[in-house]
Amino acid sequence: MAAPRSSYSDLLKDPRWQKKRLEILERDSWSCGNCGDKDSTLHVHHGRYLRGLKPWEYDADILYTLCEMCHSKAGADNTTLDQWIARCDPSSLSRIIGYVAAIAADSYSEGFTIPCYDYNTAVGIAEATGLVGYFTERTSDVAAEEIIKASHDQEISLETIEAMKSDIVDRSYDDFLKARALSRKVDQLMEAV
Repeated sequence: MAAPRSSYSDLLKDPRWQKKRLEILERDSWSCGNCGDKDSTLHVHHGRYLRGLKPWEYDADILYTLCEMCHSKAGADNTTLDQWIARCDPSSLSRIIGYVAAIAADSYSEGFTIPCYDYNTAVGIAEATGLVGYFTERTSDVAAEEIIKASHDQEISLETIEAMKSDIVDRSYDDFLKARALSRKVDQLMEAV
C-alpha cells in the first residue's frame, strides 16, 4: 500500500525545508529582496514550481526572501506573466527568453552566460542590455547581428556585452573628435576666405 501523500503545508513543516528556508533567509540577511523590509513576516519564495520536487529540493538560485506583501505580489505577477506569455505568438518567445535571460544574468556573478539560440533571442538580449540605441541610432537588427557574431557556442557573457558597449562608446568618441577637428578646419577655412 502506498504511503499517504503529504499536503504542501505538511511539506513546509519538514525539517529539510526548515533548514533550507533558514539558509535562504540567512543568505539574504533576513530582509526582503524586493523592498528591503526586515520587520514584517518573511517568506521564502520559489521563483518557479517544478513538478515532482519537494520544497527543499530546489536550487537556492531560484529561492528568494520576500516580505508577506512582496510575496503575495510576486505570486500574482507570476500568474500575470504566464497569462501574457500564453497570448504571445510562438515566434516571439525566443525574444522574451533573451530579454528575461539578460535581466536575470545581471543579478549573477561574473562569468554567467546568456543563451543565444537565434536572431530573436539576440534581439531580446540587445533590448534588455541597452545595446539597442546605445549612443547611436542602433536598430535591433544591428545590435542582434553583433550579439550573434560575439556569441560563442550559442552563449554570450555580460562581460562581452559590456565590452561591446565600451567599444561603441570609444568609436562614438573617436567619431566626435574627428567631427570636431573637421569643424575647426572648416571654421579656419571660412575665416581665411
